Amino acid sequence: YAIGERVGGGRFSNVFRATRKDGGAAVAIKRVAKAGAPPHEIAGIRDEVSVLRLARHPNVLRLLDVYEDDDHVDLVLQLVAGGDLQKRLDGRPPLAEGAARAVLRPLCDATAYLHELGIIHRDLKPENILVGDRWCDVVVADFGLSKVLLGAETLRDAVGTLCYVAPELLEGAQYTQTVDTWALGVILFLMLRGRLPFDGDSEDEIAARIRRADLGDVRAWTGVSRTAKDLLLRLLTIAPFRLPARDALTHPWFRARDPDEEPRDEVEDYESAVETSESMRPCRTS
Repeated sequence: YAIGERVGGGRFSNVFRATRKDGGAAVAIKRVAKAGAPPHEIAGIRDEVSVLRLARHPNVLRLLDVYEDDDHVDLVLQLVAGGDLQKRLDGRPPLAEGAARAVLRPLCDATAYLHELGIIHRDLKPENILVGDRWCDVVVADFGLSKVLLGAETLRDAVGTLCYVAPELLEGAQYTQTVDTWALGVILFLMLRGRLPFDGDSEDEIAARIRRADLGDVRAWTGVSRTAKDLLLRLLTIAPFRLPARDALTHPWFRARDPDEEPRDEVEDYESAVETSESMRPCRTS
């Protein structure tokens, strides 16, 4: 590969644009230098490779190849040229519901797919979601904190990014894959309101609001449809009542085209379906 410009990275890694020397397509190469990187960073890269080798979904970043020598681990990845979702949201007003729906639908589908493989991401946030030319061209990336769960396995270790972590993770309680759907709720809130749902003057204050799932009076909002508010409340709630990602796709908000045209009984019909059905088919679009 011919290595080009740096397009991103973290404390112990750099991401470069690259092209195959035989004239192939452009790719991204994530390079981790072993020297100076703590053991957990190298372990995270190996976890990421394991997960990406399992996953084959149009909205999950594709792993194309892996190279390792004494000095580096290089992941050859799909290149998504539009940058991350956070950069697309910065400095602009809240998204219209149609655009937010275009982003969230494939994110929910990708998350549900990962969960069905037993994979928990644990760091879903706009910086780890890449966006192509259209809002719906989203790709989940950065699986360094992800794990593959065996059967009904649960986790306890507190990882992730504070503003996106679920209450049970902060409490040190056992948690499951629905910590990822909580993060999807935070992302939806950010897209619709232009700010994070749980803010404060200190990390302790933010954590306290997260533990209470303190969203304020969501139902009193103006300019946001009733079904959008209902979905938010079902995602940003305590674990026993939180929607799994696959079930979230059946919510009426994903069937709407124009918030002003939503039937008034959509939410009531959904509530009835939730109470009477143990499993619901995903709402898929072509």
